[in-house]
Formats: sequence, C-alpha cells, structure tokens
Amino acid sequence: MNRYKRGKGWHFDNFRHYLASKGVKTKVDLNKYKGRWYSHANLPAWFQGNCKKISADYKNTDGKIKVVNKCDSKSIEGEARSVSKDNRNLKVKFFPFIEGDYKIEHLDRKYSEVIVGHPKKKYLWIMTRNKKISAVNLKRLISIAKKRGYDTSRLKFNKGETQ
Repeated sequence: MNRYKRGKGWHFDNFRHYLASKGVKTKVDLNKYKGRWYSHANLPAWFQGNCKKISADYKNTDGKIKVVNKCDSKSIEGEARSVSKDNRNLKVKFFPFIEGDYKIEHLDRKYSEVIVGHPKKKYLWIMTRNKKISAVNLKRLISIAKKRGYDTSRLKFNKGETQ
C-alpha cells in the first residue's frame, strides 16, 4: 500500500515533501562545487559566534578538498573528505581528531546555490555564488530547507560577503 495515495489519485504535496526530504538526487561533482560560496542565512552555530559575513572557499589540492571558512575578518582552514559515493555527505576537519558531518541538502544544476546541513539537522547554511540574493530566491531556499526538516524559524541572516 502506498502511503502517498489519497482517494483515487496521488496526493502531490505529500509525495513532493517525501522527495524533498531525500536531498540531492545526483552525484555532486566536487570540481564544479569548488570555489567561493557566500552564506545568506544559517542556523546559529557555537563556532561562528556573531558572524555577520560568512563565506566558504573549496579547493581541490592533491586529491583532497581544502576548506577555508571566513567569518567577518577571521578565517579557519580545514580539510574535507567525501564519505558517500555521490559526494553528498562529507566529513570536515578543522582541528586534529575532530570531524564534523556535512550534508549537501540541495544543489542546483548550475552549482550556483546550495543548502548545506547536518544529518541531525542542528546546522544549516543557505549559500550562493553571489554576494547578494533576492528576497524571492532566499524565501524559496528557506522553504526547501524547511521541507528537509530544518527549524527555519531560528535562521540568522547574513550579509553574505566576507572581505
């Protein structure tokens, strides 16, 4: 019995929510993913304090993924590694022996917008390649994050640009 069926037809909203909860459907091309991403909204994280300008840079170096996160005028370097065949799930290490889980929840085909989260939904970043985002686009991305199970009522909004 299919739980998405209602009456004589499919209940589209439930089915769409089910699909949205599954995250990115295709393999993430890490070469296309590299570069700078600007954060426009995030769930507050203890390690970011009161950052207003957040960005992340990804580079492939010797088969490894170098990560540089910037918070206002401060930065921290780390390393990421894929832990899934589709590259949607990564482990990111900024300190020796401490790795964090990183899940790509949404990524558009052009690699211009991404929603990065955590398997337990405790961290979330909505990022684009551009320093600015339209209110309509931000609202759409927040809606996607909400459908994936994140508490979007706690979102903190950023300026996106880091010097």
